[in-house]
Amino acid sequence: MRTYFRGTICPDCRQAPKKNPFELRWECACEGKNWPLDCGQRGTPEEHSELKNAGFEITSDGADVYYVGPLGHIVWLFVDSTWRCAPESQHQSLETYLEYMKSVPVL
Repeated sequence: MRTYFRGTICPDCRQAPKKNPFELRWECACEGKNWPLDCGQRGTPEEHSELKNAGFEITSDGADVYYVGPLGHIVWLFVDSTWRCAPESQHQSLETYLEYMKSVPVL
């Protein structure tokens, strides 16, 4: 089971870095600060199937692989068995997050 990646908090602005939607980099509120890129990967066959069942499609930006779902939600699966999403989630496991996403009405 994957656990939610809470990530690093910037010691200067006290924010967790978020992926820039237009570039292959993570950024916080600090001007010009660069964070290392943690690239997502394709899920296991079971995870991939569950993501598809919840309305997510796999895509990539160069080396970064991620899933785009309903209402523009994005899920990254990392090599260390953690996951992350945008917007941020209170769900600790990928399974409970995907169950929640299945219940979200799509306009």
